[in-house]
Amino acid sequence: LWEIPKSFRSDMRVPARIYADEKLLEDIFRDKSLEQLINTAALPGIVKYALAMPDAHEGYGFAIGGVAAMEYPIGIISPGGVGYDINCLHPSNIVCREEVTWKRIDAIGDNDITLSFDGQSKSTIKTTPILTLKKKHNGAILKIATKFGRELLVTRDHPLLTDKGLLYAVLVLPGTRLASHGFEGLEYSEPNDHVIYSLTDINKAMTELGISEKGHAKMQVLNYLNKLGLAELKTTSNKLSKILKLLGIILSDGTVPKGNRYVSIYGKQEDLESIKNDLKELGIPSIIVSRKRHHKINSYYGENTFQTVERSLKITSKGFRVILHAMGMPSGNRSAQRYRIPLWIKSLEAWQKRLFVAAYFGGELTKPISNNGYNFSMPALSVSKLESLTDNAFEIINDIREILDSLGIKTSEPTLVDGYTYVGKNGTTKAVRLGIESNTENILRFLSTVGYVYNKEKETLSSIASMYLRFTSQVREQRENARKTAREMYSNGSSSRQILTTLTGDYYTPSFIEHSIWSERKSPRVWDVIRFDEFVQEISIGDGYGWDQITKIEKIGYNDYVYDLTINDHNHNFIANGIVVSNCGVRLLRSNLTEKDVRAK
Repeated sequence: LWEIPKSFRSDMRVPARIYADEKLLEDIFRDKSLEQLINTAALPGIVKYALAMPDAHEGYGFAIGGVAAMEYPIGIISPGGVGYDINCLHPSNIVCREEVTWKRIDAIGDNDITLSFDGQSKSTIKTTPILTLKKKHNGAILKIATKFGRELLVTRDHPLLTDKGLLYAVLVLPGTRLASHGFEGLEYSEPNDHVIYSLTDINKAMTELGISEKGHAKMQVLNYLNKLGLAELKTTSNKLSKILKLLGIILSDGTVPKGNRYVSIYGKQEDLESIKNDLKELGIPSIIVSRKRHHKINSYYGENTFQTVERSLKITSKGFRVILHAMGMPSGNRSAQRYRIPLWIKSLEAWQKRLFVAAYFGGELTKPISNNGYNFSMPALSVSKLESLTDNAFEIINDIREILDSLGIKTSEPTLVDGYTYVGKNGTTKAVRLGIESNTENILRFLSTVGYVYNKEKETLSSIASMYLRFTSQVREQRENARKTAREMYSNGSSSRQILTTLTGDYYTPSFIEHSIWSERKSPRVWDVIRFDEFVQEISIGDGYGWDQITKIEKIGYNDYVYDLTINDHNHNFIANGIVVSNCGVRLLRSNLTEKDVRAK
């Protein structure tokens, strides 16, 4: 117990007391906690002492962890006497935004749309910051490292979402489980201002689709598109993100009949609902229907018959059909005609290109699969064409490869697959296949930055799989370091007994160390850790969220600005570096009082 006497400052009405050992007191001295405690001791009506608990740290008003009793009627009443936590993050932390892009927290503005974790539905929701804050910080901040390779730099009083609820960073320990998401997305960059289609292109598209002046049909479509703000489209339009996703899913799992008939998209109910919601935000109506289908397919492997319940989303808007045509979407049977991925898509910002291909992959690319329980197979897709158009299948595949290459994703060489040969009413079709290279670095980058859109199953698996790959990468790194150290110690004369005594870790055994000394194997395997299917069961929360685990906490010195957000949602959280964190402790309240009412008389 430490005491600051009333005589320390002339306006103090009572002594100030601090409950802390010498180490904690040293931390308290790093900020303005003691100055705030002394200020509290000078308040009218304070009784006996101003107290600071062992976790005291700087707040606005009282120190956080400060205690004071006021005597009625001469004492003060303050609705925010203890102020609020200045719980902030280092500027290098990245915040997840709409369409799963990210910005550094020091670049987030009030007009950004952020993503938050909804505790009730266990899913991602869109939110908006109503306040962005920054504060000069001089003292220690915490560097928190996790089992899945995440790092978070926070002030000690920033709450994190754990499996025990929200806890201040200063109260978490190695082993504490944190709510996290495996998908990171791509950095947001401001698009250049280019026209994708103009009013001239719209008029041309209507003519080619057979929409004439008769009955004022053209004028009706133009009025409709003007109302939606889609009579022209630029790369800077806030509507483009949804349109890119719609283009991708229609090109993979949709049909666009010739003429101005309705567009259909096929999929699962929950995925069609997601597409329907995006269309609704654009102002375009759609309906979801279902029917039983009987199928008979003659393939390379023989005849196959089966029955399914087909669910589809119908878009009857002529205006939507027109803008698809203006943007270069092919119509009719795509396997029987030549087309390419529109050139304008290739010239977009990386995060915009990602929306198109991720939606295409939602319908066309296989989901993450681990055949042996530890490593992942190569996700693959195929493009089918009539035999006479096989060269065009290669062209389309290479368009996709070009986009992926610009996003840093490596792919296999396209191959013609005999097993995908199909005999239909229009003739024999052949398929060209493309795969995402499955080495750990490449597939992790794909799953965490590109992934899938409009396919909840694939999106969820992609997020959890990227966490698993980060985990196995950590295991491999720890084993590689242990192997290297063991060989160095042995070459310097240490005995195997001395090496085994020195080297201990969570992910390697004495037999691994012994084998490392005698074997010339370079890269260690991860066959004996938790299997992927068990991992999914163990960590999953829902919607791609999982429980990560703190492995290390360091205090590091920092003298610069820290940042935080106040989110306009009852969950009051956002996603920083893949981890769900609470927003700033500030809450904005509205009252009928004016400034004149609250100013001192």
